[in-house]
Amino acid sequence: MTRESTPVNLDVPRAMAASILQTETTLDALSSRHYKQNLKALLAHVETPKGRRQYARLLGVMLKEPFAEEVARAPSESTGAVIGLRWKENDELRKIAPNTWQFGFMRELLSEDRGQRLSEDEAFGMLTYYKYESSLGKFVFEAFRDRICGDARTSKAVRDAIAEAKKAGVRLTDPTTAGLSVGAASLVAVTVAAHMSPVLAAVGAPVIGGVALLILQIGVDGFCRWTRAVIEGAQSAERADG
Repeated sequence: MTRESTPVNLDVPRAMAASILQTETTLDALSSRHYKQNLKALLAHVETPKGRRQYARLLGVMLKEPFAEEVARAPSESTGAVIGLRWKENDELRKIAPNTWQFGFMRELLSEDRGQRLSEDEAFGMLTYYKYESSLGKFVFEAFRDRICGDARTSKAVRDAIAEAKKAGVRLTDPTTAGLSVGAASLVAVTVAAHMSPVLAAVGAPVIGGVALLILQIGVDGFCRWTRAVIEGAQSAERADG
């Protein structure tokens, strides 16, 4: 589902900038714990095969974390992860899920993809269908690939947002940790959100922020190639996660 393109506004709303900063902080902490490297180091090699698997999985971790128990593991051959996530028991999950943005995002995204509103039970079943973090991350990037790469208007709008940021002198080249490119990432995030349903954009702000940080590093065309590689390589990553 898309919305008509809206002009890029360089006066980025404070709420979106705050959301980007929070997403950076969250991903930085998760990367440090799961991979023993910070977000800046991960983004520096995000276009390598291992970097792709790591970043895709990281968004899956961000979505799954409230519903799972952390388990120490031997480093994954695929991602180097030293932590695994096991779903909590169903009774506990059902108490936790309705109060989280993660569940709201997955329910809305799954509902849009199916073309009908999922009940809470249906959304819960679909969420726990994704056994591993890599498969959850793959699903998310598949959905954003469809919405960005599969829609010429959205692709153009995101390119325009990056171009406007460059004109305004926003620094785009450094890995975006410690808020180095919050303004630019916010512009991209606002543009992506403008081409989604209002509900999905609202509940999915942290994920949209993670996608925006990636697009700043590799560009729109790079994002389309990157997500295709992630989707094609997801099965081997899932096996390694197990």
